[in-house]
Parts: sequence; structure tokens; C-alpha cells
Amino acid sequence: MKHKIGVYICHCGGNISDYVDVEKVRDAIKDIKGVEISVDTMFACADSSQKQIYNDIKEKQLDGLVVASCSPKLHYPTFSAVAERAGLNKYNYIHANIREQVSWAHSDNKAGATEKAIQTVKAAIAGVHSSIALEPLKIKSQKVVAVVGAGVAGMRAAKELADLGVKVYLIEREYFVGGRVAQLDYLCRVQETGKELVTRMYEAIHKHENITLFTGTEIVKKGGSIGNFKIQLEITTLFVKKDGNQEE
Repeated sequence: MKHKIGVYICHCGGNISDYVDVEKVRDAIKDIKGVEISVDTMFACADSSQKQIYNDIKEKQLDGLVVASCSPKLHYPTFSAVAERAGLNKYNYIHANIREQVSWAHSDNKAGATEKAIQTVKAAIAGVHSSIALEPLKIKSQKVVAVVGAGVAGMRAAKELADLGVKVYLIEREYFVGGRVAQLDYLCRVQETGKELVTRMYEAIHKHENITLFTGTEIVKKGGSIGNFKIQLEITTLFVKKDGNQEE
């Protein structure tokens, strides 16, 4: 549980305070257990306000932070960065949107907008009370890319990635590369047939040390996350059915 929460409520230059009684919101939450400081400010995102939040975190040893202002899409990164600079884990900060979701949505009902703002800020405070300080995970990743499909586009992507020093696994479900392009005659704006283009590209990827080509191969399982993806392949040998019998 957090015992020293700082709450900052923004007027947003009238975008909020024209429809929400900001002072009433501040007074409604100032005595909530755990709230160490409650402040209303004209522009929370202003450099001076950011400096005040930073100093309050430092001087009052705040362990939680709530900023009630505009959309988090605009300023969540702003205030989470302030928290981090002041030594507060950014996951102990919660942003309450009282502009788009309150003042703008209820501009015809100031009393209702004010009450909704109070409840929105109270919810954010309750969230901070139970928030957990998280730390980023570090995962050892490899500079490896799987390219699915060895048509002309797939081969081109594999070649360009490999030229950049990336290890590439090129995976093709069929037993031959190039797809339909290999069946075409002379191509528009180039003096070669589809077969010649595919042959040239195949030779380039075949001899490239950073490319491993799988044909007759399908992805049967995948999982993981960014930097740590894992895939499982099923390879079927040419002229051998999946049941193990030889094709005629």
C-alpha cells in the first residue's frame, strides 16, 4: 500500500476547468488515506509544473503519483518520465483522463462533470494504492529473422536482411522457390523471364552464408515475445508422404 501519494489536477487552460470545478475535485480527494499532497495547476505539462512534481517526489519522498489531466496518449510519457527522473518507479504513477473522458464529454453538465472527475481521480488513487513497482526484463536475444514464404518478395527480403549481417531462416511450404513468378514469360521492364529471375535470386540466397533455406516446411507452433520468439517447424521430405509411405 502507498502512504505518500501526490495528486495533481490540471485546469488545462480552461479545457477542463471551464466544465469541471477543479478546486472541488481537489478538496474531495485531499483527505483520502495515503494522499500526501493534492495540487491544482493551470498546466500540469508545463516545465514549471513538471519541476514542482519532481521536487515534491524528492522532498516529500512520495511513493505514488496521480496526474489528472488530458489524454494519457498525449502526456503519460511526460509524467512517467518525471517520476523516473525523481526516483519514483513509473509503474507507481497513474494518469487520470478528466479532459476527453469528463470535461469534453459532459460540457453541458458542469455538476455531473465535476462528480465524474471526482470519481475518476478517486479510482486513480485507489489504483496507485495497490500498484506494484515493476522493473524491465532483460532478455538475451539473437540477431535472427524468420522469413515465411520463399517467393520473389521473400527471397528479396531474406537477401537484403542477410546483407545487413542478419541471420535469416527462409521458410517455404512448397518444395520449390519463386511461386507463380517462375511460370511467367518475359517480365515487364526487365529483360528476363520469371524463371530466370527466380533462378538468379535462388542462386544469390543459396550461396549466402547468412541464409538457411527450408523447403517443404510448415510452421506448426509459434510463441514467445519481441526478442524471444520461438517457432517449431515440420519438414516433409520430397516424394515421401507424411505417413511415411513413398509417393508414386
